[in-house]
Amino acid sequence: MIKNLHSNILNKLYQREKMTRIELVEEFQIRPATLYDAVNSLKKKGILLEPDRKSKKTGRKAPEISINERHGYYGGIEIRDDEIIFVTLNACGNLEGAEQLPLSSHPKVEDVHEALTQLLKNQLQKSDRIGIPYRAIAVADLGLVDNQKGISLKAINIQGWELIPICHWIQKIVQVPVQLYSANNARAYREYRALPYPRPYSLLHIELDHGIGSGLIQNGEIYNGFNGCALEIGHLIVEENGPHCLCGNRGCLESVIGKISLEKRINGLKQENVNTVLNLESFDYSAFSKALQTSDKAAFGIFMEIVKFLGIGISSTVTLLNPEKIILSGRLTNTGEKLLTLLRQQLSMRCLPHALKNLEILISSFDHTATAEGAAALALRENLLNYKNI
Repeated sequence: MIKNLHSNILNKLYQREKMTRIELVEEFQIRPATLYDAVNSLKKKGILLEPDRKSKKTGRKAPEISINERHGYYGGIEIRDDEIIFVTLNACGNLEGAEQLPLSSHPKVEDVHEALTQLLKNQLQKSDRIGIPYRAIAVADLGLVDNQKGISLKAINIQGWELIPICHWIQKIVQVPVQLYSANNARAYREYRALPYPRPYSLLHIELDHGIGSGLIQNGEIYNGFNGCALEIGHLIVEENGPHCLCGNRGCLESVIGKISLEKRINGLKQENVNTVLNLESFDYSAFSKALQTSDKAAFGIFMEIVKFLGIGISSTVTLLNPEKIILSGRLTNTGEKLLTLLRQQLSMRCLPHALKNLEILISSFDHTATAEGAAALALRENLLNYKNI
């Protein structure tokens, strides 16, 4: 009972940042003495901080309790096909540092293992020098994962990346709890945590980059589905008999609007001698955005196709899930307000009006470490919910 109360207090303070004893008593509907005992126990362990309570004069504002940010570090790792990112959060969820290590082109399992080992050792050395231990670590994997077993099931962008015991790898180096999440879920949680309290009931995050992915946070929890395959928006069929996808199907959203598809379209334009500034030699998403700004007709035609198919995919998801907020990220969002305006038009044509009522669609303001930050935030949250680990 008391340990559950400890976890509940910590989790509530993680959500709200600061609360008074009176507010906590009202929140949990328990006797003040029971709450005070739990708070004092957490203070003695150095987990909570509370300003001096010497004065009890009537009318004086009650001191606010918060988590001690120096109680521990929480690591977040994102494994990408071109680099590994490691971030460190303190016990309040604030960013303490980040490190990136590039991977070779077309990396293999051994390359990832070597880079991951080096990053972990670097971070442990820094932690030892500062004197603040790591309490938990979480990994954001770019492919399918088995959260319960801590195994990366498969990622098509890393050679041989199949049934990888990633959590076991890390625990051999760092003897702390290690969790595994999909990169899409970790990024969704980062976006969710950044919003002010009270946070939305449901938030859908969609990544628009080389690949297309999404994650849903509902009532503060990641929505995984039955066995972790939920929200694979990139593999919704949006074009019957469309281009082949790396997943084995045809016409997936990712195969239609992902980078490989865009490069094929540009190659087709060149073969037909269409006048455009786009070319494969210097193509990236920033070049695509610049082409749109110069009123390149061919680029705008491709962009309208992207928005159409994206509208089909997102409208299907909105119809099924009815999210309160949608946040878009990834290099394709460099097109900015133009993308949002046209996408809203697509949704208005395809969704029930009531499903769009008060729905916000925004572009993320975070940089490329956000997914690793989301993983670290999940490690922190899991640790707070399981008081025995602290």
